[in-house]
Amino acid sequence: MRFLLLLIIIIPAMDIGVLLFSGKTMGVLPTLILIILTGVIGAYLAKKEGLQAIRRAQEELSYGQIPGEAVLDGIFI
Repeated sequence: MRFLLLLIIIIPAMDIGVLLFSGKTMGVLPTLILIILTGVIGAYLAKKEGLQAIRRAQEELSYGQIPGEAVLDGIFI
């Protein structure tokens, strides 16, 4: 439990530190462009993987199987 609490505090703090450092090193505009670009790429990949999980679940249903793992994958995506 303590380990999880530390991760919840340390990872966002590191993220903020990296953003501040990159803003100071590269400048504000390139940092904002990088943030937006990674957000767009992440959304595209989440959509792609989510659709693939739905297809896998439908395929397993068509074979008469319970799509447990495919549904869990879709939830985690």
